[in-house]
Amino acid sequence: TDVEIELAGLRTFDRKILKPDLQQMQAAITSTMAQYSNSVVVPTSQTTGQSWKYTFTAPASNWYTNSFNDSLWTNGTGGFGTAGTPGIVVGTTWNTADIWLRRTFNPGALTPQQISNLVFNVFHDEDCEIYINGVLAASATGYVTAYNFLAINAAGQNAIIPNANNLLAAHCHQTTGGQGIDAGVDLSVQVVPPPPVFIPNWPESGGGLAAQYFNGTNLANPVFARVDPNINFNWGHGSPGGGLAGNQFSIRWTGKIQPRYSEGCTFHLTTADGCRLWVNGQLIIDKWHDDTNTDVAGSIALIGGQQYDLQVEYYDNTNAASAVLEWDSASQAREIVPQGVLFPANTPPVPSAVGNATITAGQTLLVTNTATDGDVPPQTLTWSLAAQPAGAIINATNGVLVWRPAISQSPSTNLFAVVVTDSGAPAMSATEYFSVFVLRPATPYFSLPSVAAGTFQFMVNGSVGPDYSVYASTNLSSGWQLLLMTNPAALPFLFTDPISSGIQQRYYRTLLGP
Repeated sequence: TDVEIELAGLRTFDRKILKPDLQQMQAAITSTMAQYSNSVVVPTSQTTGQSWKYTFTAPASNWYTNSFNDSLWTNGTGGFGTAGTPGIVVGTTWNTADIWLRRTFNPGALTPQQISNLVFNVFHDEDCEIYINGVLAASATGYVTAYNFLAINAAGQNAIIPNANNLLAAHCHQTTGGQGIDAGVDLSVQVVPPPPVFIPNWPESGGGLAAQYFNGTNLANPVFARVDPNINFNWGHGSPGGGLAGNQFSIRWTGKIQPRYSEGCTFHLTTADGCRLWVNGQLIIDKWHDDTNTDVAGSIALIGGQQYDLQVEYYDNTNAASAVLEWDSASQAREIVPQGVLFPANTPPVPSAVGNATITAGQTLLVTNTATDGDVPPQTLTWSLAAQPAGAIINATNGVLVWRPAISQSPSTNLFAVVVTDSGAPAMSATEYFSVFVLRPATPYFSLPSVAAGTFQFMVNGSVGPDYSVYASTNLSSGWQLLLMTNPAALPFLFTDPISSGIQQRYYRTLLGP
């Protein structure tokens, strides 16, 4: 009902609170979908009239107990009621306001499990109470038009005695219209269970939404960023933080949302002033104008446990600032969207460009890679190589790449693929490509041989970068002795043979490395 003092209905007057428990409602609905196999323990009079003791006159208060003497009651055949009452075969006319009934039955050998599966098979028009061995076992109000099963409560089950005579007693009260009463007991065994009530088991481990706060109402002048656990703010005329004024600011929240159920989901944005909401790339709420706390809703079909892109934009002009994001669905009461189903947006890092390079074999290539990552909170970046020549390495922590090409790797063109990966969930990567051309160093040669202070010396010429190894021997075929290994900073460099004095002849050669 649409009145503020309503007592009935699924929701409160403002539609914000679902009063019953949804899972209990679902269980009640699906319970009717079970299938049962029923066998008669105490027959009704539907097929064959059963004998009862009955009276239309109010008996003593202990009329339903085993010790009550019903010898003065009338014997009659069920069912009891008026001719023409739909759903019951009348064996004995009952047309007064009340009737009291008693009969005995022997249920035979029943196990405790079977007793727990016993139900009444009842026709009642109108209100009735049914007793077993002096214990109230069930009751029902109103009327039915066909026999229905009625649960026997725990007290009634405990009162049943297997392989013995038991007392079944009933009272029925009638006010107007047709009337009738009949009762029996069936053993009901479930053969097909009802469909289970779905309970989400997705881990709700979200950390909230990435929030970018702007000065002004047009999302153009960023001031600070943070992660908000959810969108549930009432700033009034106070600052949201970061030095922003209490009015004329704007916010963009981004991330992912993980619904609990596979069904239509309705989102509610209550803000002063403008707001917009995108879910899975669809704009479902668009209220980009000033107002005061209007509840705007939009719906979209989602799959439970799957994450969808979520973006919320909000601006405050001059009203007291507030923003609240809620959701509801057929299986979920309206609530503020909780932190556990919200995951901050993770964007891939952006590596700085690296230009192509040319080096000489033996020289060392040193590249300091850098990248920017705008995610909040700041994430850890890790570096790796997806393509590189032999010998190239990169520091996974700081991105410094080092490579000293060997002489055998010249001349050549070499592709580098530098990958930077953030620590977000899921982790995001980006790749920067560049090429390095390796030149073959000049063939080394000797020049300006001379003797100084009794030692032989000469200049070694070539390219800067490779290692230079100078060998000497007294013959060309064998006996080469390493005299010097160096990596000169400049060429040519002077080489002096430390043991050349007193040697009649000596041969020299130089090799480049690595």
